[in-house]
Amino acid sequence: MYDSQSQSALIQANGGVLPSFDFSKANVIVSLGADFLGTWVSPVEHAHQYITNRKVSSDKKTMSRHFQFEPNLSLTGSNADVRVPLKPSEMGQATLALYNEVVGGGAASTYNNAQLKKAASELKANRGRSLVVAGSNDVAIQTLVAAINQSLGNVGAAIDTANPSLVRQGDDARMIRLVNEMNAGSVGAVIFYHANPVYDHPLAAKVKTGIAKVPLSISLNDRLDETGSLCYYAAPDHHYLESWNDYEPKRGSLSLAQPTISPLFATRQAQDSLLTWAGNAQSYYNFLRANWRSILGAISSKVGIRLFMMVLLLVLFLLHLRPQLLLQLILTKQSVQ
Repeated sequence: MYDSQSQSALIQANGGVLPSFDFSKANVIVSLGADFLGTWVSPVEHAHQYITNRKVSSDKKTMSRHFQFEPNLSLTGSNADVRVPLKPSEMGQATLALYNEVVGGGAASTYNNAQLKKAASELKANRGRSLVVAGSNDVAIQTLVAAINQSLGNVGAAIDTANPSLVRQGDDARMIRLVNEMNAGSVGAVIFYHANPVYDHPLAAKVKTGIAKVPLSISLNDRLDETGSLCYYAAPDHHYLESWNDYEPKRGSLSLAQPTISPLFATRQAQDSLLTWAGNAQSYYNFLRANWRSILGAISSKVGIRLFMMVLLLVLFLLHLRPQLLLQLILTKQSVQ
């Protein structure tokens, strides 16, 4: 799997999973270049968690402390209590310095900063109620950060590896291997599905030459982008608002998406193309419905599954756009009973 905003190093440093982070459970947050309110991993989820401990009221007179060490000003950095600018080349040494302050026993670091020492002191005073995150895709940096969190007792508290996030699952090593194999002429077919590595991969030039050496290349991207224009076939996907889909962004968290508009152009949903090429004559809608029947189990009738899906989609809509209305409906139902 390829991801242009790769978290491959974070996954590798955490035993092959992308941990779930809960910023609401941290009294002290130290971010080493992770823009978790703007672009990092799951910013909408993280922003909702983060604000929980940033509100002060008559019942809650304390708020979380947030230290941000970053090369460029980010949305997250602009919200920090303490923001320390540093060079990109200093990030590794800054992480090592924090590791030495919290865990100890690491190699000597050339980075020396009073705010970092203060951050380390506050982290140690909040063991099990703190969180350290890094935005780097360097395995060494992410390994140090994982060790810091482990030492502080944050794993199992603000960090959950048992119920990991299933987004950002790209594997840099496997992608590089694919690029090399394409250039060696050992790949018989390649399909690009919403991926444009000719535009955004560090080895874009090698991807471009590699595609030319693959006998069968197919683009399922929804437009003729830099990668799709080099493929032998283009089978453009529907826009996501024209498609049926289901999701599992986090283990055990399931969701559905239904089309909101009819297809505007001569496109076909990518999953329908894949089913057809696999010799499966059913539509993706029917395939999806059958899969949900097996998941739900108890709801077996045709009317039942349709009714359940309609109710589920309505609840998801209300939760997203009108949570107050959903609560009012629940309270009204209870008062009637």
